[in-house]
Amino acid sequence: NNMSNTNDDADDDNTGSISGGGGPNNIGGTAFEPNAAHVAAVVLFIQTDYPHLVPLLVYELPDDVRKDPRYHFHKATHSIKWNNYTPAIMQSFMSGAMQWKDKEKGIKYTYDHLRKYHDAVLKCSEYSPYNYALPSTYKKEMKPYLTNLKKDEGCNGTE
Repeated sequence: NNMSNTNDDADDDNTGSISGGGGPNNIGGTAFEPNAAHVAAVVLFIQTDYPHLVPLLVYELPDDVRKDPRYHFHKATHSIKWNNYTPAIMQSFMSGAMQWKDKEKGIKYTYDHLRKYHDAVLKCSEYSPYNYALPSTYKKEMKPYLTNLKKDEGCNGTE
């Protein structure tokens, strides 16, 4: 698996992560912690904006799994059932909840900042303790959205 820092080809199987590696027998320590924090933000978004989808998408991490260093959950108490996760949820998160750095001042997050959340989803889904893999069409369905997001002139704030 190629651990590149960019992933302009969302349907490419050599998906990298902004934060580096992680998972079983890979880079340990805190390299994976930013990904865990980004996924925790997505979990909170689902719990807040889509509470009716929580049973389908979110599960509580048992202590033994949460503390297992192979999965790099860090401080997370919940994770996502990736097999039920859809591009529509990710797009709603990126274009809604995460769109504004400062809405009053009209400052939006940059594409690179928003992309970290998508990359975290891809990386963390690879290391699900219950083999909750993303749907096989997920990356292909996200690619046009990410391409448009990158081209969007309105996404011109700073991280």
